[in-house]
Amino acid sequence: LMLVCMGVSNARYAMPAAVLLPALVPYAINVLRPRFAALACRNAGIVGQIRRCVFSPVGWAGAMIVAAGWFVILTGMSATEDQRAGVRAARSLAGFARASELWADDAIEARPDVLWLIHRESPGLLIRWAKGQIRAGELAPTGGYLLLRTDDQSEERTRYAEHIRAGRVNQLGNASVRRFEFTLYQVRVAFPGTER
Repeated sequence: LMLVCMGVSNARYAMPAAVLLPALVPYAINVLRPRFAALACRNAGIVGQIRRCVFSPVGWAGAMIVAAGWFVILTGMSATEDQRAGVRAARSLAGFARASELWADDAIEARPDVLWLIHRESPGLLIRWAKGQIRAGELAPTGGYLLLRTDDQSEERTRYAEHIRAGRVNQLGNASVRRFEFTLYQVRVAFPGTER
């Protein structure tokens, strides 16, 4: 709740805070135990049990928590459209990439799941987070790959514009996931000074 109030909208940033939740369980039990004991004394007998289930706010709250839990479990087990789009993008890009080396930076920052799925589809492909090399506009070794973000929010396309114009890289395929666009290039000839 604090993270939401601070403007954090990405759920993965809240996950580390979730480790604190189990510590609250003993506290909640200690606070609520006297209330449950009082309810149990008032609602003895079969009629009291039925009345407790039907009219008790605790019973309704418990039923709503169980229903919400089932909703979360059932919806969490089925892939979202966003997840399906990531799988489609990875499959379309992995079809081009063979055993070699793939460099990426902004693509990893935006959608690491796509790179993980590409690696699953092409296990012989070595994926490197080449942040420094891509920021400098360097090329992967000859025959290697570059996965660049080519949407308007990334500058990778402009960093490699000269290499693309000079024909040092071949465009193999495009994929998009939500607002992110990815283009896979294969290095034809490493630029002088960048060969390893």
